[in-house]
Amino acid sequence: MEKRDSIAAMLGISTRQLNRDLKDLAELNIIQFKNKTVKVLDSDYLPEIKATDFF
Repeated sequence: MEKRDSIAAMLGISTRQLNRDLKDLAELNIIQFKNKTVKVLDSDYLPEIKATDFF
């Protein structure tokens, strides 16, 4: 299990930006947060996302 700080570092973004992007993905019903875990609801959509759309 990775923490948000380490995920953000791997992506080269701030933890704050990661949190915003995860929130945006959740609002689009692509992911879901539950008990400090992230569940991918629409894995078909993920490859279509461009990095510039979020980061």
